[in-house]
Amino acid sequence: MDKETYPVMRNDFDGWRDDSEIDLVDIIDSLWKHKKLIAAFVAVCLICASAYLTVTPRSYESRTTLLFLPPIPSEIDTEGRGGVMLTPDTYITLATAEDLLDDVINLAYADEKTEYRPTTDDMRRKMKVQLAKSAESAKEIPNQMTMTVSLKDKDPKKAMNALNIWSSLFIKRNAQHFVDRAGSSFEFIGESVKTVKTDLEKTEDRLLAAQRADSIPMLKAQLQTTEKLYSEFLSQYNKDVVALPPLVAKAKAAEKLLSLESETKSLSKGMSKEALWNFLSKSLSDSELKSLRELNIEEELLNNQYSYLKTVLANTQLEISSLNASIKDLKAKTSSLKKEHAAMYAKLLGMETEVARLQREKTTLQESYVDLSKKYQLSRITTVEATDPIKIVEKPILSRKPVSRGGLKILCLAGLLGLFMGITASLLMEMISRKREQEA
Repeated sequence: MDKETYPVMRNDFDGWRDDSEIDLVDIIDSLWKHKKLIAAFVAVCLICASAYLTVTPRSYESRTTLLFLPPIPSEIDTEGRGGVMLTPDTYITLATAEDLLDDVINLAYADEKTEYRPTTDDMRRKMKVQLAKSAESAKEIPNQMTMTVSLKDKDPKKAMNALNIWSSLFIKRNAQHFVDRAGSSFEFIGESVKTVKTDLEKTEDRLLAAQRADSIPMLKAQLQTTEKLYSEFLSQYNKDVVALPPLVAKAKAAEKLLSLESETKSLSKGMSKEALWNFLSKSLSDSELKSLRELNIEEELLNNQYSYLKTVLANTQLEISSLNASIKDLKAKTSSLKKEHAAMYAKLLGMETEVARLQREKTTLQESYVDLSKKYQLSRITTVEATDPIKIVEKPILSRKPVSRGGLKILCLAGLLGLFMGITASLLMEMISRKREQEA
């Protein structure tokens, strides 16, 4: 049973494979059968293309080229500021502006009726605006730029006339867009120069008056003198303060020692030995012997130690009083010098701040004055010499030869299209006929 079914399955597979394969010979045979149909499609397409070329009128193209120059020549503009140049897209927008094209249509096609005049969209399709390749690919806005504009029309005279009108209107309307701001604002810059000059003179006068009224070098010298005196007084003050405690201690010790000493000393004097022997050699009575004891003399003398201590105490107290007076005076002087120094330093800071502010203002005004003066000179030159920033470098001429419409290319494409359509139709018809045969 397995052996019988296997060949059947193999035969079915082979049949399916044969039906699915594409035979090139069959395709060529099918196309040959329907060669008339294919030829008919090719002929129809060629006839349609020929009719299109016959019906479509020939057009003539006129061309003009404009050059956009910076308002200030490069020989004069050493800083490279030139003029106000626009981006490439802006030039194209200005060239195809709605109002500009409408005016061109009204002037160039004035002899035609309104319904036969082209619209602005028709003009845009007929026009071709092309900038220089270097300007289109440049990353920065160039200083010079050329723009080529071409216009197609079935009448070469109208194409040339319309392009001439467009050029004159474009230059008339857009010339001011490319003039430098210095040229268009000549009076404004002149007034600005006068204002800045007046402010600069006032600032210079104020600065000179401030420098004359208060001499900063003299004030700095006074500050240095005050600082030197303050340092000397403070040093002497510290020395006196250090020297005072030992003197106070010395005075207290002298007072204590002085309290232990008496002001005078008692001295008892008797007879000398010689007088005593002379007196004893005589015969004395009882009364004379009795009075012999009364011959001692009592004498009071000043205490030298007391006097010395008193002198030391007086000198020490004098030194203490002198130091106290010196400390008090030095303290008052240092305090006065400190206040005077603070006042002078604050005055110096105020003077230096005011002078620095006036100097900055003067520098800023000087820079502004120099910059505005340069712009003023550039605007004067621009106003006089740079009044024509757009020039026509190529005028439109009357075209004697129509623009190629690509007739051969159109016929070739039409023939290929007819061939493709004929082959497709032939294959479809062959498939339909085979399907009907299989169903039958």
